[in-house]
Amino acid sequence: MNKTKFIISVISLFILFFIFDYIWHDNILYTSYLATSFLWRDNSQSVILFPTLVASYLITSILMVTLYKIYVIPKNKDLLNHSLKAGILLGSLLGTLEFSFYVYMPIPFTLAFAWFIGKLIPTILASFTLYFINKKSSSKQKIIQTRKS
Repeated sequence: MNKTKFIISVISLFILFFIFDYIWHDNILYTSYLATSFLWRDNSQSVILFPTLVASYLITSILMVTLYKIYVIPKNKDLLNHSLKAGILLGSLLGTLEFSFYVYMPIPFTLAFAWFIGKLIPTILASFTLYFINKKSSSKQKIIQTRKS
């Protein structure tokens, strides 16, 4: 993965995570948040902290692209399969961390489970996004490696 593809990948994941979370949290889970409104910041505080949210999406995107570059792309053989496995594993890890809030926050089990799913789905989508951005370069790398041999 060259520098240009790295940057395109980071920007793509940033947009994906941002849009998915907006749809997931502000629309699909809206009523769950209303029912537990005593736990959440009011809108004025959320606006002030918005740059922190943006930074977290950017950092998450950079980390996921870096992990993909280090651990998935080198497995050029069956890149799609490795991308899917990486997405499921990383999504399950992040989702489990979100789900664990159920232990110490007075939220319904269904909300905790929705948070798990809300991390799993975009992480799998992100792994497919990274696959589609990088599939041609990995095919070209195979050809170059074959020619060098």
